[in-house]
Amino acid sequence: MAQRPPPAERALEPREWPEYDPYPSYWEMLQYIQQTFAKEWVNRASSNYWVQDFANDWSSLSAVGLQDMWRILIVAFVFTLLRSQLNAWVLKPLAASLRIRRADYQKFPEGMFKFTYYSITVSYATYILFGMGETYFGDPALIWKGWSSRMPIQPETYGLYILQMGFYVHAVYGVLVLDARRKDTFVMVLHHILTLLLMGFSLAVRTHRIGVVVLFIHDIEDIFLEGGKLAMILRYRGKSFDQICDHISTLCFVLFMVSWFTLRLVLFFRYVLYVSGHMLIVIVPNGPFYGFFNFLLFSLYLMNIYWFQFILLAAVKILGGTRIQDTREEDSDDDDEDADGADHDVSAAKDVKEAMPGQSARQTTNRRTRASKDK
Repeated sequence: MAQRPPPAERALEPREWPEYDPYPSYWEMLQYIQQTFAKEWVNRASSNYWVQDFANDWSSLSAVGLQDMWRILIVAFVFTLLRSQLNAWVLKPLAASLRIRRADYQKFPEGMFKFTYYSITVSYATYILFGMGETYFGDPALIWKGWSSRMPIQPETYGLYILQMGFYVHAVYGVLVLDARRKDTFVMVLHHILTLLLMGFSLAVRTHRIGVVVLFIHDIEDIFLEGGKLAMILRYRGKSFDQICDHISTLCFVLFMVSWFTLRLVLFFRYVLYVSGHMLIVIVPNGPFYGFFNFLLFSLYLMNIYWFQFILLAAVKILGGTRIQDTREEDSDDDDEDADGADHDVSAAKDVKEAMPGQSARQTTNRRTRASKDK
C-alpha cells in the first residue's frame, strides 16, 4: 500500500502547471471526484494516518496563532453587545412603534439585524472577488495556483474571515438564546459549527481563496430570505399595504429559491466541491486535510439540500394559494395567545350584537361564561 511522505518532504506545489479540463460537465465532475476520492483513500489509508498525520498536518502547516483567536472572540463579543443594544434601543422600540404583531415581535429585530449584516458581508465579498482581481469563476482551478501553506493573505480577505468567524461564534449563541425557536434549530447550530471549522482550517492552511467563494455563494440568499421575512412581518396594516407586502415577499421568495438552487446546489458543486474534491489533488499533490475539508464541504452541501426541501414545501403552498410563511417555524405560545385573542374579539363582537335591550355586552358575556363552566 502506498505510503505518504512525511510533512517535511511533501511538495506543496507542482513543478509544472498540469493539464486539466477547465469546463467539464457535471457528470464528468462527479466521476472525477469519485475517482480522486477512491485514489486518495488508498494512498492515505495507512495505519494511524487519519489521526497521526492529521496532527502532523496541523503542526507543520498551521498559520493561525493565539492573536487570531482573540480577535475572533472579541468580534463575537462586539456582535453580541451590539445586537443587544440595537435590540434594546432601536429595533424593539421600532417594532413597538410599527405595532408589530406579538407573534412577530421577537422576529423583527432578528430579521433586521441579519438583513443588514448579510448585505454588508455580500458587498464586502463581492469587492474582494471582483473588485480586487481575485475572481476564480472563469477558471476555478486558479484557486490553487501558487498555493503555499505560508502564502500571505491580503488584509481585506483576513478582515472578512475575522468578521465572519466572529459572527458565527455569536450566531451559535444567538440561535440557542436570542432567535425564535425553529424546527431546524439543531441543524442551524451544526451548520454554524461546520462553518467555523471550515473557516478556521482554511485560514490556518491558507486555502482562503476557496473560503471567500464559499462565503459569497452562501450569503446572497440570506439577503432575500431576511427581506422576505421582514415583508411578511410588516403585513396586517390594511388591505392595500398588505398587498404591497405580499408582492415584496413573493418577489423575495422567488429570488431566494432561484438563488439557492443556482448558487448553493449548482455553482457550489462546480466551484467548491469539484475544486476541493478533485482539482486540489491535480494542482497540489498530497494536499493537506483533503479528507477533512471535503467531509465538511459535502456535509454543508447535504445541509443545503435538506433546507431546500423547506423551500420547495413553501413553493407548493404558495401555488396552492397559501400566503408565504417560514415553514421552519414552530408553533409558539405567542401564536396561540394571538389566536385566543382573536377568538375572544370575535366572541365579544357577537355578544354586543346579540345583547337584548337593557342588557350590556358584559352581562351577556358573563352569562355565556357561567354556561360554559356548568358544562
